[in-house]
Amino acid sequence: MPEGTTGLRVLTIDCPALNQDCCRLNAVWALKNLIYQAELDVKSAVMDQLSFPRLQALMTDSELSVQEQALAVLRNLASGQASHVEKLVQWATQEQLLAVLKDQLSSETGEVVKQALYTVCNIATGAEVHKAMLMEPSGAAAKIVQHISHSWAEVRLAAVWCIINLTWPQDPGAEARVRALQALGCAEKLVSLVGDTEMNVEDRVQVALSQFRHVTSSSAELRQWLASTNSILDTDLSPTSSEAGEPSPIGPAEQPSSEALGNGADVAQIESGLNPIQFSLSRNLSRNLD
Repeated sequence: MPEGTTGLRVLTIDCPALNQDCCRLNAVWALKNLIYQAELDVKSAVMDQLSFPRLQALMTDSELSVQEQALAVLRNLASGQASHVEKLVQWATQEQLLAVLKDQLSSETGEVVKQALYTVCNIATGAEVHKAMLMEPSGAAAKIVQHISHSWAEVRLAAVWCIINLTWPQDPGAEARVRALQALGCAEKLVSLVGDTEMNVEDRVQVALSQFRHVTSSSAELRQWLASTNSILDTDLSPTSSEAGEPSPIGPAEQPSSEALGNGADVAQIESGLNPIQFSLSRNLSRNLD
């Protein structure tokens, strides 16, 4: 086994297979941290050991916190350039990936739904084929629109981010996606959030509505409907500075943290009944995976 892969095997295979909730949780949490903003070769090394079926099993774990962190792993796998999204589709297959996302988006747990939505958000930063995948009848579009009116602000925010990334005006398929989203009642739900008590939600809603208006400028019927729904659409809703110009849509990753470890444990040392893993979150680890 190449140098550096023994610890990775413990994280991806040995710990998740143990019948100890805290061990599985800490291993998955460490994997989430490892692949945060990682290069594709690091993600590939992790998935070569972990495999999508094992990750999928962790997303349906009996322990809810393990499910949440496994979804955060999925979210971070999808974060990055379009090549990262394409690789995720290859690891999972399109059919399995969509099935997992729809299942998690149907969860009664807000944190699970949030992580699933941010995974969709990241996939929507990929190529047109990835956006089209999400808009298929078997995709996630209906669930995204449903969660725009979720009771928890963080879920509403994640859902609106998905809409922003799917309707980026520079994308060639943006108008078709806007029409499909509108058929699901998306614009009405967005307008209902104008004046949301959470400032972050309010700001993103305005950007999403601005993009709807921009994308549909050549469609008199839809533009007229948008203009008639609320006077705010008659004002200039230019994107905020972070979206100004022509940058790529934003696909947030789940940031590293060590909250799960508890009891004074260090993120570099996971107690599993095995020898502690000397696990570095720095990019230096990637060189040991070659």
